Amino acid sequence: MTTFITQNKLITGGVGIVVLGLLYYFFFMSAAPQPTLSTSTSATDDSPVTQSLLVMLSNLHTIKLDGSIFTDPTFISLTDFGVVIPLQSVGRNNPFAPLSGGAVATPANLKLPTSNE
Repeated sequence: MTTFITQNKLITGGVGIVVLGLLYYFFFMSAAPQPTLSTSTSATDDSPVTQSLLVMLSNLHTIKLDGSIFTDPTFISLTDFGVVIPLQSVGRNNPFAPLSGGAVATPANLKLPTSNE
């Protein structure tokens, strides 16, 4: 281990600087006081935007969905143009395994083209 450190001084120094930078960031920079989040009621709650949003949300509760569209003849006459994908055979368990009954190409039996051919 010590031979690695002595042979790679630049890498070891870089890693040390990065570790020291991270330690500085986590201990000193993140320890700064963060502003606290709090909720309070103020005059902004009575703004027109807030009131219109509340009215819109209350109107959403009055919406009723009608399921009679699914029994409508026009909906029933719709045609599904989806394509059924037929099942196909799965490939080999190991596609890199040599084929059975075939010759395996090795450097000894490969004939490379020459410039004379």
